[in-house]
Amino acid sequence: AYDVAKVQSYGFGTSNSSTSLAFHPIVEHMGTHGITFHCDEPTLKLLQAANCINVIAAGPSDYDTEFLDKHLAVKAVANVDEAIAHINYHGSHHTDVVLTENKEIAKRFLQQVDSADVFWNASTRFSDGFRFGLGAEIGISTNKTHARGPVGLEGLVIYKYHLHGKGQITADYGPGAHRDYLHTAMDPNDAAVQNRFHRLEFTE
Repeated sequence: AYDVAKVQSYGFGTSNSSTSLAFHPIVEHMGTHGITFHCDEPTLKLLQAANCINVIAAGPSDYDTEFLDKHLAVKAVANVDEAIAHINYHGSHHTDVVLTENKEIAKRFLQQVDSADVFWNASTRFSDGFRFGLGAEIGISTNKTHARGPVGLEGLVIYKYHLHGKGQITADYGPGAHRDYLHTAMDPNDAAVQNRFHRLEFTE
């Protein structure tokens, strides 16, 4: 089970924290962890009926807000296409996640969500330069071009990262945790490194 609120309950001021949740109306595993849920009408009724605390009606701007606090905007959707449309219209195009056991739904989500990082069954917290094996993170960008001056093919190429998980969260990895990142030391003279090839793998 993946607790959809827990990911927002710590370090909520970072750019890879969750700010909005679009979900098919199933309320299992909706922990609270001190989160205030800003809900549309269907989810407000569902969560109140499930005795969830800290639920309020969503305002007009809530789905466009980066709260930087323990708040989560929640919307019920009928299907994955409605979720994708909502995310592409209201999202930051930074990182988005689908939680599903259906491979076809996951594939459609990964392909059609217009964000820099799109994950399947893994925490948004993995959207991080160090965790991707890129070294220390200098910044984050949702732009689609970084070119300036004369531009060749390299300047026009951008990246979209797909991460396939099984419910991993970042608290499971690193010093003091029971799993390690499989970062590989890279030779800066290696052609793959020069071409900015990177990979992220999970340990079981």
